[in-house]
Amino acid sequence: MQKSGEKPRKAIVVGAGAGGVAIAARLAKAGYKVTVLEKNDFTGGRCSLIHHEGYRFDQGPSLLLLPQLFHETFRDLDTTIADSGVDLLRCQDVNYNVWFHDGELFKHSSDLATMKVEVERWEGKEGFARYLSWMREAHTHYEVSVTDVLHRNFTSLFNLARPSLLKHVVALHPLESIYARASRYFWTERLRRVFTFAVMYMGMSPFDAPATYSLLQYTEFAEGIWYPRGGFHAIIAALVRIGEQMGVEYRLNTSVASIYTAEESNRATGVVLESGESLSADVVVINADLVYAYSNLMPKTPSTVAYSQSLQKKEASCSSISFYWSVNRKIPELGTHNIFLAEEYRESFDAIFKRHGLPDQPSFYVNVPSRIDPSAAPEDGDAIIVLVPIGHLARSKGGVDAPGLPTDEKSWINLVARARAAVLETISARTGCAPIGQFITNEIVNNPLSWEDKFNLDKGAILGLTHSVPNVLAFRPRTRAEGLENAYFVGASTHPGTGVPIVLAGAKITAEQILDDRGLPVPWAHTKNFPKQQLAERRQKTKALDLMRYTFHFGSEEVAVLSFLFAVCTMYFTSTPPMLNSTVKSTMSQTLRHARIAPHRSGTRGHSDHGWLNTYHSFSFADWYNPEYTHFGALRVLNEDRVKAQTGFPTHPHRDFEIFSYILSGELTHRDSMLRKGAEGDAGADRFYRMRRGDVQFTTGGTGIAHSEMNEHARDAVHFLQIWAIPWRRGLPPAYHTRHFDDDAKRAAFVPVLSPLRAGRDASAADEKAAEPAVEGTIPIHADLVMGAGIIAPGRVFEWTIGGRGTTQTNRKVFVHLPMTKSGKAKIRIDGRDDAVLSEGDGAFVDAVHAGDKLGVESVGEAEAEVIVLDTA
Repeated sequence: MQKSGEKPRKAIVVGAGAGGVAIAARLAKAGYKVTVLEKNDFTGGRCSLIHHEGYRFDQGPSLLLLPQLFHETFRDLDTTIADSGVDLLRCQDVNYNVWFHDGELFKHSSDLATMKVEVERWEGKEGFARYLSWMREAHTHYEVSVTDVLHRNFTSLFNLARPSLLKHVVALHPLESIYARASRYFWTERLRRVFTFAVMYMGMSPFDAPATYSLLQYTEFAEGIWYPRGGFHAIIAALVRIGEQMGVEYRLNTSVASIYTAEESNRATGVVLESGESLSADVVVINADLVYAYSNLMPKTPSTVAYSQSLQKKEASCSSISFYWSVNRKIPELGTHNIFLAEEYRESFDAIFKRHGLPDQPSFYVNVPSRIDPSAAPEDGDAIIVLVPIGHLARSKGGVDAPGLPTDEKSWINLVARARAAVLETISARTGCAPIGQFITNEIVNNPLSWEDKFNLDKGAILGLTHSVPNVLAFRPRTRAEGLENAYFVGASTHPGTGVPIVLAGAKITAEQILDDRGLPVPWAHTKNFPKQQLAERRQKTKALDLMRYTFHFGSEEVAVLSFLFAVCTMYFTSTPPMLNSTVKSTMSQTLRHARIAPHRSGTRGHSDHGWLNTYHSFSFADWYNPEYTHFGALRVLNEDRVKAQTGFPTHPHRDFEIFSYILSGELTHRDSMLRKGAEGDAGADRFYRMRRGDVQFTTGGTGIAHSEMNEHARDAVHFLQIWAIPWRRGLPPAYHTRHFDDDAKRAAFVPVLSPLRAGRDASAADEKAAEPAVEGTIPIHADLVMGAGIIAPGRVFEWTIGGRGTTQTNRKVFVHLPMTKSGKAKIRIDGRDDAVLSEGDGAFVDAVHAGDKLGVESVGEAEAEVIVLDTA
């Protein structure tokens, strides 16, 4: 490594976290004299332990995933985990329990037979087949990520063009959220949640995290969940011992004030401690939080200041309120790992990642280390760790203001109390255990303020920068410092990313970059890392029985395929051409194979004939209740009403609903309690609006509104659809709109009728007054709902673009309705499916579709079909 008589190369590592201790050992093996400087009196950073009177808690990580990356680190250092004195314990039977608000429990396991039972409970045998397909895809995500991301550096955008990565880009699904991707395989909301919540480990929302991270579910199943006996810090302590044996010096309680450079240069030559002492080095590796380091440790040159400011604008991960409870009795209802998912799943994540707060109903993780390792607690007690994800702080040391949580201690007293109360109540309610609070003898708490203070985490974000597409690969902060030579980074916020196994992989990448920059050999370059290198070696001297090759055999499957093709050809050449106006054969092919389409037949609707009113209810309404039809996304009511002449709905109140009427025939006269009555249409002296065919009248009930809808025609009944939607928030200002939509336009294509208010749920008073819809020419609605209408001639096909180009929410569901307008002569077929042919009065639930998908609707009846599309999240 180093020639005799040559001056020893010196390296300083700032921070003794997982990345710091790993790279220290690697550089020591490469011949460097390494000094590790740590501000705290312990090593490991967040991978440290908390002790209290016989109870032991992992301060941060508590489950070991991607075990091969841990084994690789130790092999590169010429040892093994076991030989280094670490005993890994594997979760048996159940990896973790997932508890739902309705009392149901899903037991996730690495045992395939157990998973078969669990998945089939909710989605049947076809669901288990889809689960296997999901795991096959996750296997690809895992293997490609480990090989082409976690073992490769990305020093420039050109690295994204590597052929080995490019050929797999599509298969990694980086531009699709893991929730959207899971929706293709899992058809119940329950299992979508089970198989997407794990990205909480990466500090992300499943609605934003790239689908690539299904690799977490894969490693949990294929490689298991592990725990080092004695706590997660056992891994760190072993790496510290290995480093010390190679000459690494650890200086604890030693805070670094700054990195200094050679005079009038941009080359790091050492560090200055807060004590005033200066230490020189040939290379400085920073394992402190990257954003904090650029703001507080780096020299204040124009380039580093500019880069620091750009980093502060990058999206940070979440923080947490973490409780460490000493409990004086066993809580057998809790397993080693427990997940409690909020009823309002998406809202709980939006509260954290979009509004940077504490959800009203948080999802949270409960770890009981004493369940798998009894040494974590006294014999008759349990150590319990609770992690409640929460938004990050608004400001951090040396940073700028940003959206986030307050930084004053007083505010946190209430926030912590809220979180504690929610956790204790939820655990008891869902598991049936006795109230845990009465058994807690000691409580220790970490919140964003303490995470920031203890570990210098920018904004208290416990997992560094987030892993959205703009923050990964070549877009993530580089391992070589910007604007400063001889300085490098290792840790959560640099490449490849957060999580202990990922950081260990990053330590290898950064160490190799340091050596390559100096033309030095990489001492572990020829280490046989399982499985690829060992497999390659095995192939060179394998026995005949173990040779891997594909052999084709002509068998029953091939015979069946050829027989089928022969039969199809025979039918084609011997049959007469079908009639062009056939309503049995579809003229379109099925295009949305991932979509679920379930017809809602007219006969299953609620129906009441009051003489003056003949009404059909697609969803539970008034005296008719069906638990299967309560709502569909934001869609709450769809009534098809016929009201006789000189009758109607007298003045009645509404609040907190979006209500609209779509006129099919006849006329309906509207009066309401707002000051601007009739301002948008045919207003009479008593301020009314008379609606006719093609008109849509829309009301935001908000804080309260009263209106009447009367058929004042002398003879004719009025036929219209009355539709209600659930607004995205309560207490909106009442509003009223009316617009006409021409039949000729509807005969050409689907015409957008409603779309979300462009300003969104946080619209200002000015935005409400402007009432600008997301899709021009539509009526704005306070919900993620897009409505379209079309009149389709027999034999024609209209396409509805899912999302209606009016929403950014990718996971969609669509209700298609065919009103009773043609005396039963109209019919439609959805997506070319023979089991999705609708007659008049029928509807259809279309689920598991995504914004941008094309939903085909074909008119297959004798008369033109007027079709209503209600597209919601």
